[in-house]
Formats: sequence, C-alpha cells, structure tokens
Amino acid sequence: MSKNLLIEKARQRLLAGIGVPEPAPFVEDAFQKDAISAVANGEDTLVVATTGSGKTYIALQAMEAVLQLHCKAVYTTPLKALSNTKYSDFKRRFEPQYKVGLLTGD
Repeated sequence: MSKNLLIEKARQRLLAGIGVPEPAPFVEDAFQKDAISAVANGEDTLVVATTGSGKTYIALQAMEAVLQLHCKAVYTTPLKALSNTKYSDFKRRFEPQYKVGLLTGD
C-alpha cells in the first residue's frame, strides 16, 4: 500500500466520527448578559475571556445599545488583519445607518 493511501485511510478514520452539531437556538450566557447590561447602563466595561467564548457577540450588542443612544463605539483588536476583518463586518452590519471607520498604525 502506498504512503499516500495509508495517510488517506488514517485521515478517514480520524474524521469518521466527526459530524455537524444539531442546530439550536442561541442562548446568552450570564456573563454576556451582565456585560451588555453594564455597557447599556453607561458603565465602563472590560470583557476578558477565552477565544470562542462570545466576546464579539457582547461587543456587537453593546455597540448597538450605545449607537441607539447616539453615542460612539470603539472596537479594538491586537492584530491588523483582525481589524480589517472586523471593519468589513461592521460596515456590512452598521452602514449606512452609522458610519464605520478604521484606524491602524500604518
């Protein structure tokens, strides 16, 4: 048996049990509700959580809340590539009702 065929068979065995989760309604976690509520109440809020824990959801909900109050929102990222991605995402989500800008170190 060729090396490529062995690798393919090993890959198939590895991935055989992986499936797609059943669709389920989104339910906010308590920390997400608390953070969104704090921002909506005008409190300075810093969310520190692991990757994939729902920080962007909090940011989007908080931005919508402050924008409805006719205030400004700032979203920061540690990487230029992520900033560019979020800029595109926010333009699609918020424009033309709100103006979206991008500021980098370039």
